[in-house]
Amino acid sequence: MNRESFKRSPFLDNRIECVSDTPIPVNLDSCLDQNNKDIDKTPNKFLFHTAYCCSTLLSRALDISNKTVVYREPVTLHQLAVIQRRKEQFSSYHINRWNQYLGFTMQMLSKTWNKDEVSIIKATDSCNNIIFESLSRSNKSTAILLYSKLEEFIASNLKSNGRRNFLKNFVIRSSRDSKHFPTLASIDPGTLNDARSAAYVWMVQMTLYSIVINHNNC
Repeated sequence: MNRESFKRSPFLDNRIECVSDTPIPVNLDSCLDQNNKDIDKTPNKFLFHTAYCCSTLLSRALDISNKTVVYREPVTLHQLAVIQRRKEQFSSYHINRWNQYLGFTMQMLSKTWNKDEVSIIKATDSCNNIIFESLSRSNKSTAILLYSKLEEFIASNLKSNGRRNFLKNFVIRSSRDSKHFPTLASIDPGTLNDARSAAYVWMVQMTLYSIVINHNNC
């Protein structure tokens, strides 16, 4: 990867645009052990969002050569959110090393091409369950919590059959995130129609946001 390949990549998952297709294997345990010896507490800047709220547009507007480097939806951060959400599906080895994984990921996503550039991490909407942990690494880390209004979010989810089908993934994820919130946990998402499912997903996302805001007295 180089600066331009990151800029061209729509997202840092299977859609990444690499300079070379030749993989370079690394030993993750060695990287983690080294990172643990020299913990990097560099503050991170984040863009969290609820989907369908122009977050990708904003991230591209913020990606300015020689000033900022925007890492759009790195799959590694998404995987860390999945581990937190589905702990029963992962080994204790990975659960116990989660904080190390997060620290190493943040260190990698702090890299820039010159000392005057600032990195910005645009997470996937699936990462809203780890906002607190992501910000807690440094008391100087900051984040934009981007969202659309309820009516707009519902309309965005209902505008096509493809989005209505994808909404099912949102609901499954939200049902796992809501288990810590009694009122939301009491809702059976299986009884909701598409519009109410979208409202349910939005409510869970707003609750996750409010926890972070209230904790930080923002």
